[in-house]
Amino acid sequence: MIPNLSWGQRFLALDMCFSYAWVFLVSFAIFKIFFEFIFIKNLRINLGILVAYYGATLLFYGFSKLFNWKNTYIKYKNYWLYLPFFFYAYWLNNIVVVFSAFYHLFDSVKFAAWGASDRGKIK
Repeated sequence: MIPNLSWGQRFLALDMCFSYAWVFLVSFAIFKIFFEFIFIKNLRINLGILVAYYGATLLFYGFSKLFNWKNTYIKYKNYWLYLPFFFYAYWLNNIVVVFSAFYHLFDSVKFAAWGASDRGKIK
C-alpha cells in the first residue's frame, strides 16, 4: 500500500513509525532504570537517554514556536516544561489504541460505530 501513498502520506507514516519506536525506547529506558535500582541495587543511575529525550522534545517545541510565533491560539505559559511528559503519555496511549484496533482488523464486523449513549433525561 505504501507505493500508492502520496509523499506527504509517506512522510506521515514514517513519522508515526519513528514515534512508536521512540516510545518503546523511552519505556525501555524507564524500565531499565527501575529494574537496576530495585533488583540490582545500582545507585549509579544513567539518565542519559531520558535527558536526551527531554532535551530533544523541548528543542523541537522551541523550533515550532519559533516558526509559528504569530499564532497565539496555543498558549502554554509555564506548562512547556511538562510537554515531554505529555507527548510520552499521548504516544503511549496511542500505542494501546492502535493495538486494540488491530485486534478488530480480523473481526467479521465491517464498520465500527458509537452506540447510543445514555444521556438520562436530557432532550
